Amino acid sequence: MKIKITARKVIWAGLWVLLLLVLRPVSFLIYVYAKDQKTLRKENMGIIQDASNLNQVKVDTIVKVLKDPKEAIIQIRDLIKKAGEQGKSISTAGAQHTMGGHSICKHGIVLNMKTFNYMKVDTIRNLLLVGAGALWAEVIPYLEQYNKSVRVMQSNNSFSVGGSISVNYHGWQANSPPIASTVESFRLINPSGEILNCSRIENSELFSLALGGYGLFGVIMDLQLKITDNKTYISKQYIIKSKDYFSEFKKHLKSGGGFEMAYGRINVNHDHFMEEAILSTYVLKTDMTKKNLSKNTYPAFRRTLFRASVNSDYGKNLRWSIEKMAVGVVNGREFPRNKLFGEGGRSLSKYRSRLYRYFT
Repeated sequence: MKIKITARKVIWAGLWVLLLLVLRPVSFLIYVYAKDQKTLRKENMGIIQDASNLNQVKVDTIVKVLKDPKEAIIQIRDLIKKAGEQGKSISTAGAQHTMGGHSICKHGIVLNMKTFNYMKVDTIRNLLLVGAGALWAEVIPYLEQYNKSVRVMQSNNSFSVGGSISVNYHGWQANSPPIASTVESFRLINPSGEILNCSRIENSELFSLALGGYGLFGVIMDLQLKITDNKTYISKQYIIKSKDYFSEFKKHLKSGGGFEMAYGRINVNHDHFMEEAILSTYVLKTDMTKKNLSKNTYPAFRRTLFRASVNSDYGKNLRWSIEKMAVGVVNGREFPRNKLFGEGGRSLSKYRSRLYRYFT
């Protein structure tokens, strides 16, 4: 018996196939999004964690640092004296992303620095005076008002300034030293309660030790950071073989002219594990037309896509396929420097962003 194939049947069959191709990824992402809404970090009295939620520590006291600099200095001095008398240790905390448990003292006193976040910019000397508790998510919009930006920064703005210099992180600015290279000076309260100004000239040894010292040499109160202009960049992205990543990076860095920032991602999907990579570069645009800082687009979708890759081969394949498709969309687009620094760590976290009770 012959089956008559008409154009209408072909169209309907094509629509059904298209629907099935779309239905699975869409329904899968909806499921991940719904499940993700239930993942909230919780804290108990006297127990804190770092951002990993894997290092539960019982502490004696959590103290919020006062906003006023003069009052905060008196508060911290008194606290240091009290801790010395009682034989307790003091640890400082900002965004709590210094993970591993080594930054929290068991049965100790925790200084919550997030409230100590004042800022003052000097556009003539290109310096920013900033309280150590300020988050980069607060610094970027502040500098935006003056068409300024930070010089070295990680790819996420969820970290505190004090925490950043205490670990001396590297940024994604090509051929640039870590953030310590942008620190002009800082004020530190040492274990004796003295306020010391530290720079490459004054208290230089302490300056070098505290940058990357994880808070072991005292409480960093505020600092002067070198800043730069909020430049505009053109995105250039390449899908390459992972084994060629280093040579491709060097090639594009050498020929890129104003190639100032770059990062790479390697596929972790089961089918082609670590075979492909995406190299994302940002080339300085010579026409310095100012663009206003705008919010990042589709944060919920980006988080859902990342979370979909956890414990799921299908999710990993889907994520990599979409990331490769996005290369064609992003290529050639223009981005202000501050826009590139406007991404938070929420999409990468296992837990949705509700900070601890004492850190809000």
